Amino acid sequence: MIFLFGLILFVSFIYLMFLFFVYNGIIGIKTNSEKLNDKEISLSVIIPFRNEAENIPLLLSDLQKQSYSGDLFEVLLIDDNSDDNSAEIVKNFTQMKNIKLLKNDKDIKSAFKKNAIIKGINNSQGEIIVLTDADCRLPENWLKTIPKYFNEDSALVSFPVRFEFGKKIFDKIQILDFAGLILTGAGLIGAGKPIITNSANLAFRKSVFFEVGGYDDNLHLSSGDDVFLMRKIAGTTEYKIKFAWNKDALVSTKSNTTVKEFIRQRRRWASMSLFYDEKSITILLVSIFLFYLSIFILPLFIVFGVPYSLEMFLAIFFTKGLIDYVLLKQGEEFLFEKGVLKYLPIAELFQIPYIIIASLLGVLGRYEWKSRDVKR
Repeated sequence: MIFLFGLILFVSFIYLMFLFFVYNGIIGIKTNSEKLNDKEISLSVIIPFRNEAENIPLLLSDLQKQSYSGDLFEVLLIDDNSDDNSAEIVKNFTQMKNIKLLKNDKDIKSAFKKNAIIKGINNSQGEIIVLTDADCRLPENWLKTIPKYFNEDSALVSFPVRFEFGKKIFDKIQILDFAGLILTGAGLIGAGKPIITNSANLAFRKSVFFEVGGYDDNLHLSSGDDVFLMRKIAGTTEYKIKFAWNKDALVSTKSNTTVKEFIRQRRRWASMSLFYDEKSITILLVSIFLFYLSIFILPLFIVFGVPYSLEMFLAIFFTKGLIDYVLLKQGEEFLFEKGVLKYLPIAELFQIPYIIIASLLGVLGRYEWKSRDVKR
């Protein structure tokens, strides 16, 4: 029992130090006074989609309203063999001349999104590749803001994403949880250890994509188009990886409507956790999993009357909650509206079992996505 308690304290210490590391990185980003680029750069916006008939009209409307000159950007929408009329909607949208509709190859068996992005890049003209998702809403100055972060030494910039505001408690929980992921990704980039990013709002130099070999070494994995590319650029080039703390570049996306959808999404994200290029990252992720597992099993110790288990559980749980509050406070009124933080205690309790379940299911490999059975 002493060994088990020692292990719990050890992984708790690692996790709490990790949160402090993330917090310092966020502060570094928010106080960064680096001069922004004032030159216009050609952009190619690449958007893979599958069965997005409900969202495509809103996306196209947002793209049409962009304040960036239409001569400086193009939009490539890649139909990933949709079963609905998504492609027809794009085809009939004639209000923009700088838009192209492409189709993903039918014989592809895995890495559907990566192959769609590759097709888009191979048909693109822009210097900078911009990725987003078909279910995202884009602010008017989104494309105008992106070139500002590409100085000569910048190769990839992670831009902010948030869940749309919702009225249900489950919406609030997801908003806080997703904001935590975005803030963690930002903090790690700010601290010089880029591990997490999101292709719902990501931009990179096309030349650097080809320089590092794109997705060539991870096409056997369906997910990770964003993270693995970022890791390759960070590990094999001298270019900078940045996070843009800018509300004009903030895109929003829908939260999940059911717990089942939520777990399915997080399972997909967790499926790549054992395939990072550095073993230290895998060790960190395993330590974080063990931390959540320890919080989950400590109440069982309490039930069976194990001495000091209640004190340990309360100390770990409330310390984590306090640090999470301080960290999430940095994203208030940026990634979520004021008042949502009052739902943090519920979100903390929900987070413990979901991370354990999603992590274990993610390791198993297979998951369902967009009416497909996907192998990792």
